[in-house]
Amino acid sequence: MKFLRNFIRFDKAIKHGILVLLALLASSECTTRGSSMKTSPGVPYFFVSWDPYRSLPPVPRDPTDYEHAEKLQAFCIFIFDKDNKVVTFEKWISNSTPKDPFIAHSIALSPGNHYFATSTRQPEQIGNSLSLDATKNRTEYYRICVNQNGTILACERINRERMFHHEYIYWDNGKLRECQYENSDNSTSSGFVKGIEHFDRNGKSIDEK
Repeated sequence: MKFLRNFIRFDKAIKHGILVLLALLASSECTTRGSSMKTSPGVPYFFVSWDPYRSLPPVPRDPTDYEHAEKLQAFCIFIFDKDNKVVTFEKWISNSTPKDPFIAHSIALSPGNHYFATSTRQPEQIGNSLSLDATKNRTEYYRICVNQNGTILACERINRERMFHHEYIYWDNGKLRECQYENSDNSTSSGFVKGIEHFDRNGKSIDEK
């Protein structure tokens, strides 16, 4: 089917040939490496990855918190409904660019990680201080790591890109009914491709040609 082929092609480019989403079987629980976890509806959960050999919607793997996910080159966000079914899936990639620590020379920083917005006037300069939580909705910001002696160990500019955004709707029997998707695609003028995939009451795509 068109959507699934595109989805697999996009992730191959990222994972260098790993096959993804081989079957269309909706899951009733969030499964992480063979175990299940109960979730609260509408709450974003962070995962290191998802099982590339399972179903649509994808099955998350390796739950983590945002503090850890923020440092990864790629992470996933899953949101579930009251029946523990996936209703939203996103994959994000992050690129970090080392910057001269001198840009923070005038700021007294305590040991640990610190976050700053990019300057609205000079993008290569740091702006206002941010909490870790405030970086969740940003596609670019600075991360500065300070050791116990107050020395800046690393100063990085973080740039993020959302590769996938999927919304899932289910039939009353629990089978997948609809997938609304928006995937990154640099071959298009808009930089992404979006559409809707429909499924019958058995969870089989009815858009397949």
